[in-house]
Amino acid sequence: MGFPPQSGHLLPPQPLQIRWPLALLDPRHRRGLEADGDGLVHLALTIRGATVTAIEPLPRTTGPHLPLA
Repeated sequence: MGFPPQSGHLLPPQPLQIRWPLALLDPRHRRGLEADGDGLVHLALTIRGATVTAIEPLPRTTGPHLPLA
C-alpha cells in the first residue's frame, strides 16, 4: 500500500560530505580527483528525496573525519 506524495513534505536538497573509493567511481567522473593515502576521494553529494542530484569534489583538507560511504 503506497501513499501519494504530499507537497511540502520533502526536505530541501541536503548536502552530504563523504569519502568514497576512487576505484568505484565511473572513469568519466575521475578526472581531476586525487585520492588520499587510503585510495578515497572526498566528495559532497547533494541529495533531494532519495536521489543524488549532484556530486562535487571537496578539497582533501576536509580531513579524515568524513564518513566512509
